Parts: sequence; structure tokens; C-alpha cells
Amino acid sequence: MLNSIANGTMESTITNGVDQIAKGPTALNGVPVFMITGIPPGPIASIGIAKKLRQIIRNQVTGDPDIPITPANATTFYGAQTFADLQQNSTYMNGINSFSGTPMQRLVIWGNESSPIHWRLASSQDKANQATAWASNDDQTFVSYASTAVNLYDAQYANQLSIAATNNAFGNFPAGIYHTWIANEWKAGRDWLNQSESLWANLIGANTGTILGGFINTWTQTCSEGQWNQCYPANSMATCMDQCGVYGSVPYYVSVQAGSDGLVPIYSQQGTGTNWLVTPDRLLEATNVNHMEMRGHTNMTTQFNNAFNRTDFFRTPVW
Repeated sequence: MLNSIANGTMESTITNGVDQIAKGPTALNGVPVFMITGIPPGPIASIGIAKKLRQIIRNQVTGDPDIPITPANATTFYGAQTFADLQQNSTYMNGINSFSGTPMQRLVIWGNESSPIHWRLASSQDKANQATAWASNDDQTFVSYASTAVNLYDAQYANQLSIAATNNAFGNFPAGIYHTWIANEWKAGRDWLNQSESLWANLIGANTGTILGGFINTWTQTCSEGQWNQCYPANSMATCMDQCGVYGSVPYYVSVQAGSDGLVPIYSQQGTGTNWLVTPDRLLEATNVNHMEMRGHTNMTTQFNNAFNRTDFFRTPVW
């Protein structure tokens, strides 16, 4: 994560997400809705989920929800170790990872959050500031908001394409082009929401790559407004679509993620590749637990009980 901050991808990815989600409402309403705060429902307020995620991440990294994530702003947040110390391949981290002495007895409980890891992390981060008891659905708030937003953006995308097609059918090509543009602005937000978990996983080092998910059939417009005007109304809409577009299958890819607690990937939690890695019988997986839930989730309680209900070094005698 600190490497992503240092090279600027953390802040740019988060800021770009807000921009992409703002495109559709801005195009439809003609106002700078990215300045409007709030949480869904509602097409304008729906961009509040991205703003909230940005604030949560900034607060977690810098201690302030309103300042950009930069090395300078993050430096004072880590205590004795500097920002540079805690980056991958730093002298400090390499020294720790190359430790070759006799390690102490230890168990490792690692969090393996369910998808979507970033929305669950955001939900739990928000809950962590409320000073109330944890509940089983504390990681659901932003999952629900994001799902609602995706459906809303997809519906707006389809609606604007339909309006564009109707205008084109009646020869009103300027209006058709305008509504096609609006449709693509909504599509940009929808696509970012669908890709955001993969983007986040990449920022924290938990994205192992992509695989081919399959193919979708689509039509891609290739004509300019002038070419449309030459084709229609002298020809039918179907004819013009054949002449001014390309039908075909387009591949889509699905990201493959390693386990993580939404903030720290499995490799770092377990100390993979270092002398800190423990034997498999001392690795305890806390399923559906994110970074903010390490002290409150019921699955952590289960693993703490397992940690001290053993027959080895960690056995706790009953008096």
C-alpha cells in the first residue's frame, strides 16, 4: 500500500473513481454534482459512496479524511518507523524479513475478507468510529450502496441509449449523439464500480492478475454525425447500423485476487517467504474478517478460542 502511495497511484485511483462516478449525474443534470455529499438512494447522491470511500481511505492512511494521500501527508502517521521504512524492499523491511535467529513460539491469525473487500472495509471503517457494539452486518452498508449504484447506473445507461436510438430513428442525429454521450458517461461510472475491487486489490498488492472471463456480443458505432446524416433517412435504421457499426464479440477479463483483509494481503499477514512464516497447523484463518474487524468480529472470537484451546505450547490449562 505504501508503495502505491509513493508512486501516486493510490490517490489518483481514488480521485479518478470519484470523477468517473460523477460523470453520469453531471452529464444528465448539468451541475457539478461531484460537490454534493450524501449517500444513496438517488442518482446524484450515489456518488457519495466514492467520496466516502476516499475519506475513509485518506483517514486511515493519513489520519485526516480531507487531505490528499501523499508520502509527506502519510509520513507522520506511522510512529517510530518512517514512511520509507515500511515500503516494500526498504532496508528496514528487508532486515526484518531476513531475520535468521530462533523465532519465538507464535500463532498467526490472518483475515480473509469476502468480496467485495474494499466496500466491506469501508463499511467497517465507518462503523469503527461509532463507539457501538459490533454486529454481523457491519460490513454491509457500502456493499448495498455500491450494488444499488451499479444497477442505477446501468439502467441510466440503457435508458439514454434508448433515447438516442429513438432520436436517430426520427432523423434527429444531434440529439442522438448527445444522448449517446450521456449514456457513455453513465457507463464510465458503472464500469468503474464494477472494476473498483480489482483496482483496490492491485493497490494493496492482493491482485494476482486477470483471466479471460468470456465474450460478450456488442455493436460498436464507427460513423460520424455526417456519415449518419448521409445514410439516414435514405436507408433503414438496420441498414445504417450495418454500415456505421461493427458487430462482434468482445472479450472481458476477471481479476484473480489473493486472500486479504481488505488492506493487507495474505502474503504479508503470513510472512510468506520469510522466517516469520509459521507451520500450517499454526495458521488460523479468520474468514469474512477485514482489517477493521480484527478485534470485534465473531469469527475472530472463534479463532482466539482456537488459539488457546490446543495441546501444544499454546495450551491454556484449566484450573
